[in-house]
Amino acid sequence: MSTKRNRWRAAVGAALVAGIALGGCDFITPIDKNPNAVPQATVDQLLTSIEVVTYFFSEGGVSRMAAMWTQQMAGNQRQLSSLDQYDLSETDTDDEFEMIYTGGGLVDMRKAISMADEQGWGVYSGILKIHQAYMFGMAASVWGAIPYSEAGGIPDIDHPALDPQADVYAAVQQLLSDAISDLQSGSGPNPGSMDLAFGGDAASWIAVAHSLKARFYMHNAEADGSNYAAALGEAQQGISSADGNWMTVHSGATFSGFGNPWNEFLVARSGYIVAGAYGVDLLTDRFGAGNDDPRLPIYYSTGSGAYAGQYIGSPPRTPSGDPTDDASSLSDTGFGASNWGIPIISCAETQLIIAEAQIQAGTNASAAMEAARVCQEDLYGITLPAAPATPTLDQVMEDKYIALFLNIEAWNDYKRTCMPDLVANSAANGWTIPTAADPIPGRLYYGQGERQQNPNLPEPGAPGNTLVANANDPNPCN
Repeated sequence: MSTKRNRWRAAVGAALVAGIALGGCDFITPIDKNPNAVPQATVDQLLTSIEVVTYFFSEGGVSRMAAMWTQQMAGNQRQLSSLDQYDLSETDTDDEFEMIYTGGGLVDMRKAISMADEQGWGVYSGILKIHQAYMFGMAASVWGAIPYSEAGGIPDIDHPALDPQADVYAAVQQLLSDAISDLQSGSGPNPGSMDLAFGGDAASWIAVAHSLKARFYMHNAEADGSNYAAALGEAQQGISSADGNWMTVHSGATFSGFGNPWNEFLVARSGYIVAGAYGVDLLTDRFGAGNDDPRLPIYYSTGSGAYAGQYIGSPPRTPSGDPTDDASSLSDTGFGASNWGIPIISCAETQLIIAEAQIQAGTNASAAMEAARVCQEDLYGITLPAAPATPTLDQVMEDKYIALFLNIEAWNDYKRTCMPDLVANSAANGWTIPTAADPIPGRLYYGQGERQQNPNLPEPGAPGNTLVANANDPNPCN
């Protein structure tokens, strides 16, 4: 396991306490949603709140839905069972949509960047811009067109217009380019321990920015194949080792305020979500009979009851033989642990972006796949087989699906490539090829609260607000 992760776990408690003046921030509830609640907040306090909200967004409700729809996990009870069957409403995304704007979202991001720029603090500004770019690049992938250029506290604009998805992506790419320039300048003080991820290390953040640029170019590669080459160029400058992974940072016992949101959800909503059959089956015997992928016990626990000691996932719906409550969950010592950090963007993802782009260009991707393998080995302290001599796109995307466990990006990859070959959660028989009548969702509804306050957002089911697909996905997997 990466030594950097352990080092920052030890430091996170002190760093959060130092930033607690921002108004009671924790990993469950963002700071007061009134942007005027902390009018004297410092750049350090705003940075801490922004980092915490970024972690919560990357591991919260959108992550759970993405994990269910890519069948890494499965909804088993109550509203999670409904979400697993693609039965969702705008109330299911209310908190997540509001989160990107308030209480450490766009309002505070723009305020903090402005304060840093006014003081000539280039390193601070670059780090903050990367957080904003991540949040709104991912938001564009989830919702498509969103309020952005007129949102986030712009004076005299009560009802911000929706920016087309392509415009948001273009703005995000420019923001990342600006962040790289700011970080390269090295101007101003260094945030040090107030930066929970890298302690203010500019080189690490520059690599993250390049990897994010590569990710967001890939988001648009289905609509415009020239984005593969752009993604390749950026990824080759991106994260190159496991110590450079941008990880969420958690510390403390469950419900301490600093714990892993997945852990806290599993404790508070026991049985609502369990391991997905596809995810478990893929890792089981992956390298031959009795030779599981070594990430299996890091990702999942064993089951209970009749399945005690076995790794077993729940398939879509509840067909005969579904283990339901006795299915595996997240590993108590891995992804389900209170202090476990999950990659936001990683060395493995970066190298597999290179591999996919190389295959699209007709060149051999073995070296990039091998580099991704080393990234995973170094992160988890495991041993994996060497990469194939001539990888196929299927092999690359399977490796990426596994490396992106519980990451929203696994859903974006599926929407772009229709890989892995998932089956939809069908009302008819539980297993079916996705169809136009019963697709795996390609986007989310806008949050109800914002839609009711902003007449520019269409109602659920209206053009521009369905569950089918966004503009960057012209060929939905149905």
